[in-house]
Amino acid sequence: SLTNCKISDVGNPPTTSVLIPSNGATLSGSTTLDASASNANSVQFWLFGGSYGFSGHSVGTATLTEYGWLYNWNSSTVPNGSYALLSEATGAGGSLYSSGVNITVSNPPTTSVLIPSNGATLSGSTTLDASASNANSVQFWLFGGSYGFSGHSVGTATLTEYGWLYNWNSSTVPNGSYALLSEATGAGGSLYSSGVNITVSNPPTTSVLIPSNGATLSGSTTLDASASNAESSGGETRTLNLAVNSRLLCH
Repeated sequence: SLTNCKISDVGNPPTTSVLIPSNGATLSGSTTLDASASNANSVQFWLFGGSYGFSGHSVGTATLTEYGWLYNWNSSTVPNGSYALLSEATGAGGSLYSSGVNITVSNPPTTSVLIPSNGATLSGSTTLDASASNANSVQFWLFGGSYGFSGHSVGTATLTEYGWLYNWNSSTVPNGSYALLSEATGAGGSLYSSGVNITVSNPPTTSVLIPSNGATLSGSTTLDASASNAESSGGETRTLNLAVNSRLLCH
């Protein structure tokens, strides 16, 4: 007899499917995800594939609305790439994943200069550091000073565990005030960072070009020297002093 039997209502298993985006969609920036579900008290979106493989990455928990289970997702929080987007419905009858919807995330790169700090004065060799996302290369640029709006490419950085680094010899550019920017390039295009104001201040350097070493001079002769970071001050021309055996020959 079944008179004394008590049958528990285990509940029906939930069902769910992704409504938005459609299969094959390319997403960027903020986008709305939508799923349908029955016999569910919560719905969560997941990414599989790409850099997450079979382990998956939880995108977020949806909110039930009259339009379905909605979640506003900032797609720039994950690396660019191809993924399977699934919804997972959970209810009294357990949990169930939907079929996967194939999507491609393609966001433009972002970057910012980490080192040097704004207002820094640089001399000699120094390390430049930038952060970047969705980038496969980062380049440093100088604007202003003698380069104006055309800019001057400082060099291409190398990705390390500390960011995108470049060892720069600042004496390769004239002394002056500049804006230092990083440019990140990736599948989603290229983008410049905000400028960091720097001052390059290296001591002058000079070398004698004429005469050559060991030359014998007589009468009037022209002396020639190269110099960097050297300038006139107050209308007075800075000239080259040539000394031999501690005797001043000309000035």
